[in-house]
Amino acid sequence: MNKMMKAGEKGLFSRFGFQYEDILLLKRGLLYTFLFGLLAHGFMLTNLSVSHDSVFNFYDAIQAHQHQIELGRFLEPLYRELTGSCLLMPWSLGLSAFFWLGIAVFLVCKLFDFFDRWEIVLTAGIMTVNISVTATAAAYAPWLAADMFTLMMAVFGVWCWRLYCESHQVSRLALGMAAVVVSLGIYQCYLSVTVVLVIMISIQDLVMKKGAAKVFRDGCSGAGMVAVGGIVYYILMQFSSRLSSVPLLEGKHDSVTNLWDNQETILQRMFFCLKEAVTHFFAKDENIYPYPMIWTANFLIVCVSLCLAVCLVIQLRGELKKEEWLLMAFLVVMLPFASYMVRLLNPYVHDLMVYSVWLLYLLPLFLRKWTNKCIWRWGGVNIPV
Repeated sequence: MNKMMKAGEKGLFSRFGFQYEDILLLKRGLLYTFLFGLLAHGFMLTNLSVSHDSVFNFYDAIQAHQHQIELGRFLEPLYRELTGSCLLMPWSLGLSAFFWLGIAVFLVCKLFDFFDRWEIVLTAGIMTVNISVTATAAAYAPWLAADMFTLMMAVFGVWCWRLYCESHQVSRLALGMAAVVVSLGIYQCYLSVTVVLVIMISIQDLVMKKGAAKVFRDGCSGAGMVAVGGIVYYILMQFSSRLSSVPLLEGKHDSVTNLWDNQETILQRMFFCLKEAVTHFFAKDENIYPYPMIWTANFLIVCVSLCLAVCLVIQLRGELKKEEWLLMAFLVVMLPFASYMVRLLNPYVHDLMVYSVWLLYLLPLFLRKWTNKCIWRWGGVNIPV
């Protein structure tokens, strides 16, 4: 009986590209996510926090559902009704959010082959303890679990795309497109998570010498998955708006109509996108920690990433073709634009809209994974990096 159950579990896991041994990775991902979540956001689980937009939801759930529909998030009310998400049960919201987030951590670790214990710990910490999750837990508690489910679906879409790249089964790509539609239908801003992960995995494939042609084809299939998912989402959004007789909200900072009403030029959007990136890493933001500490931490992370990147370039020198270097350079340049792609589409940005930025903090882990130890010579002294 036990053998039959184990065989059935193996079949279920292998159908989605997992192995039975991945259960340990899943357990660790969930464990570390819950530990970080309870330490950083435990206040939300044990307190009824009615503030900011939570007040709106507290007094009238039906009107809150209508507000989500007019923002283009037509699947958010469905998620909350199906899962029983309620502001009056903060502990339930928190546990659900940490579960979805733990699944996302597991998938990210699988995508980048992070199996070492410390790699899993750091990935869980980066994805769980950041201002996007903290702000949602503090001021947007009713949407915490829904947003983390959106994050999980955004990452799952990338996993399905990855399966398609290996098997070329269209059903895998269709499943990824459906995941994109679901993530857009709950909270549109997590689309940037999908795009950033696709770019980072494409860079990883170039480092693994899979060839520029294959990486380019796979990237085009990923872009197609996102594009078709976006078109299907738009059609369903318009249909749900008319079906519910709730028109789309216009002129607000989070209006989905800003996508086609924005009057900024492409160059202006690119400039403000880069400005947001520089502001995030080097300017003074609202934080409970002293500003020099935050600036120093970001500066050190950038320096470590640059050193590892130089080591990787030295390591791969002569092993990659010219077109592979050009494609890699293009993808690296696209990373900041992808992480802040919400600013490319919308003239207004706040902390909840840029979760994909925190994925860039995985770059040192990613570079360390593929960089062999090299020696820097400084005045006759050998310094291992």
